[in-house]
Amino acid sequence: MSALVDKAHLKTKSETVSCMKRSDHPLLASKHPLRPSSERLQAAERRRAKLQFERCCHAEDAAQQTDKKLKAAKKSRATNEASLKHRISKSREASTESARRRRLRRNVEEAETRVRALKRILKQQQQAAARRTWSIYRARLRAQGYVEEGRSPYF
Repeated sequence: MSALVDKAHLKTKSETVSCMKRSDHPLLASKHPLRPSSERLQAAERRRAKLQFERCCHAEDAAQQTDKKLKAAKKSRATNEASLKHRISKSREASTESARRRRLRRNVEEAETRVRALKRILKQQQQAAARRTWSIYRARLRAQGYVEEGRSPYF
């Protein structure tokens, strides 16, 4: 009976060991000096693979975050450019309209100035023609003897 108990005891002990994770047992821990070297190498490879996997996952997360940021930046840039173009076109329309008004106003002012100058020149020419006619008339009257020189302020 004791042999049966020992076998049952061993069986339960081996079941217990097999139920535990391999790394939970102190002798099977990857860094334990009594662990077989092939198992240590496999554990080291698993650790490296796990670390590489974590780095890869972290890199993927970082890449996704970067992509999200880039998309948001592109969207905001597009929105900003659209609003800027709209503002520029509005201001350009306003500036072209105001420039057109200024140009028309300047053209009207220049035309009015030219008209005033032409009127002044015409008036001066008419006055010069009248003076010439008057001087010719005075010269004829003097020549005919109707007016003595120096007597009349007009002659």
